[in-house]
Amino acid sequence: MNFASKLPFLFAAFSVLSGCETYNAPPDVKLQAPEGGAFAVGVPLTLNFTEEVDPSTFVVTIYPDERDIEGEFVSSITPLVKSCTVAKGTCGDLTVAVAADGMSATLTFADEGLGAAGPPMVLDVEPGLADLDGNDTGRDIYYDFQFRTQQFVNTEPVEFDDGVYIIVGSVTQPIPAVLTLISDIKVLPSGDFRLAGAEGDPISTEFPKNTAVPEELLVDSTNQGWTAFVTGFIRLENGERFLESVPVEIDLPLAGLTLKLADVRLFGKVVKNDEGKDRIEGTLSFSKITLINGNRSTDYDGGAAAVSADWVAPSRAPVGHPVICEDLCGIVTGLCEPPADFPGDGFCEAWNAK
Repeated sequence: MNFASKLPFLFAAFSVLSGCETYNAPPDVKLQAPEGGAFAVGVPLTLNFTEEVDPSTFVVTIYPDERDIEGEFVSSITPLVKSCTVAKGTCGDLTVAVAADGMSATLTFADEGLGAAGPPMVLDVEPGLADLDGNDTGRDIYYDFQFRTQQFVNTEPVEFDDGVYIIVGSVTQPIPAVLTLISDIKVLPSGDFRLAGAEGDPISTEFPKNTAVPEELLVDSTNQGWTAFVTGFIRLENGERFLESVPVEIDLPLAGLTLKLADVRLFGKVVKNDEGKDRIEGTLSFSKITLINGNRSTDYDGGAAAVSADWVAPSRAPVGHPVICEDLCGIVTGLCEPPADFPGDGFCEAWNAK
């Protein structure tokens, strides 16, 4: 899954050896995770601070989630909202407020504007956010987010380019990890979908870890390889297609460690790429990350990250990926434990009858 998310770094206070003075760290920021992993239309974003901030130093910019094939922002990106402050209050579709105690802020989006269900966006808390002593972050703090409406029954058949999709994404905390899934996605006319994906690795160190180019990837067939099995629904709304998955847990073996992502959910919008093929643009959220090292485990807060999935022609697809209704593990010999009810009674029969 191509989601290159920039989660905030963790800061720790330390003593200055020369004078035994206590270092006064700048405030840290945490986007409060919404119930279910994605923001419903009409629900404000809440940012919590680790200490009281100077409201005049809270400045935010909202960007569309436009990235290149390596997950980096395109150079020509234009902000949807530029440098909105508490003093301005309302900036187009966005209203900014900081609580009286200076410990949190709310961002309220117009339901019929940027707050409507749609593609993912990026929140940038600009450098300069400071506490009452003037200690400021000195850096951008980014969060990926997306608004959605409640799932419902489609009244028309859902069209989708079934087949192999390369999904790339990354988390940066507690340790950097790129998630690449070489996946088979099948969708019924009702909108019900199934996804079976295997970890993909770059063929060579010459290629970026988050590459989405199929010729640069292979399915990890070692004991460090892993798979993911996802169910969900694509709904139609005003001629557009929105995807939402059921929460799952994903385990990532990492050189003797295991990274567990709890309540992983994928929300996205299905669009057409330049070649007229389907592409998924959205966010991947998780309620908690657990780092397991032997008998020790450490929990970290969850979050969300940008994700995209690109359709791959059968002739270009890396060999050995899982195939729904045929081979759920492919050549993966590491972690492959399909749920007993995957893809579900009647799914394959319904898909074959399309």
